[in-house]
Amino acid sequence: MEHRSRTVLRAARDAVLVVAGSVAIGLVIVIAGLGWLDDMPYRGSSTEAAYIAVAVAAVAVCGFGALVGLAAIRASVSSSDGARRAGSRRSAPDR
Repeated sequence: MEHRSRTVLRAARDAVLVVAGSVAIGLVIVIAGLGWLDDMPYRGSSTEAAYIAVAVAAVAVCGFGALVGLAAIRASVSSSDGARRAGSRRSAPDR
C-alpha cells in the first residue's frame, strides 16, 4: 500500500508540474500576444479577432496541459492497481 501511495504522489507531483508549465506557457502567450497587439494600430474587427486568437491559444495550451496531467495521474493509478492485483495473485497459494 505504501508503494501505491508513493506512486500516486509522484504522479500527482508530475501532473502539477505539467499543469504549472502549461499555465506558464499560456501566460507567456497572453503577455506576448497582448504586447504585440498593443503595438499594432487598431483596425476594427481584425484586431478584435487577434485578441480572440490570443485568448484561444492560451486556453488551448492550458487545457492541453491539464489533460496531460490528468492522464499522467490516471495512468499511474491504473498501473499501480494492476501491479497490486498481480502481486496478490502471485502470493496466492497454489491448489
